[in-house]
Amino acid sequence: MATVWSRFRYYSEVLSLDISISVLGSAALAQRVFEAQMSFAWWIVLPLSVWSIYTADHLLDARKSGGASNNARHEFHYRHFKVLAWLTILCAAAATGLAFVFLRDLIFSAGALVAALSLMHLVLAFWGKVRFGKELSVGLIYTCGVWFAPWLNSRAEAGSLEYVIVTLFLVAAWLNLFMNSVVEFRADKKDGLLFALNVLSRQKVRRLTILVSFLAGGLALLLPLYFGASKTLLCSISAFLLLAPGLVLFFERFFLKNNRYRLLAEWAFLSGLLLKFPL
Repeated sequence: MATVWSRFRYYSEVLSLDISISVLGSAALAQRVFEAQMSFAWWIVLPLSVWSIYTADHLLDARKSGGASNNARHEFHYRHFKVLAWLTILCAAAATGLAFVFLRDLIFSAGALVAALSLMHLVLAFWGKVRFGKELSVGLIYTCGVWFAPWLNSRAEAGSLEYVIVTLFLVAAWLNLFMNSVVEFRADKKDGLLFALNVLSRQKVRRLTILVSFLAGGLALLLPLYFGASKTLLCSISAFLLLAPGLVLFFERFFLKNNRYRLLAEWAFLSGLLLKFPL
């Protein structure tokens, strides 16, 4: 059983399956916040799109670092470059086709915007001259991909709470990416793949991530006092997403063992599925 679990963890992490599956929890959160009626196809298109974008990004990093990468994910992508490249093309084409056939024009437009942002990000990543903004651009693309379609398809007029939660989600996505950069600093430095930490010191980014994580997470927990007890679960899930990166870095030694940090940081986003069950 331990071997099965280890293999599941290994492949889910190197292939970004944990991120692609967990995005369904983020989607459930976005759907509930905007009270949107989303097509079944959207629940397929979203993880396919996320996997395609993340895998394309990892393939570019793998090509840059070569076969001697210190990052297991990049080394795996380098060894299986052709297969993963074709799978990425197929998944991207499937997502585009499903969106074109089954989703409304409005939602397809949202997907086109996210695709354009993703293409710009990948072009800059391939160019390699822009080093600082990768964490910021990936977080923005992820947030737009999750939230833009439910916002366009909302059945109710959005108020201040909705925009506060979207903002907190964006902050949580950025914190998660900065946390990963801090944890994977040594391997990325050897491969020449530093971004924010190429400009700021690892210790500064670590301290700032912990500080913002705990402050924003605490703020999210207090939101029901203003918006009402009925919003407690929404706010609690937002707080959990915000606190996870800070907890990983605060207890860094514990979470570095066996890559435990990915279990909390990536699968935390699946918590949004709690909103699918009556409580």
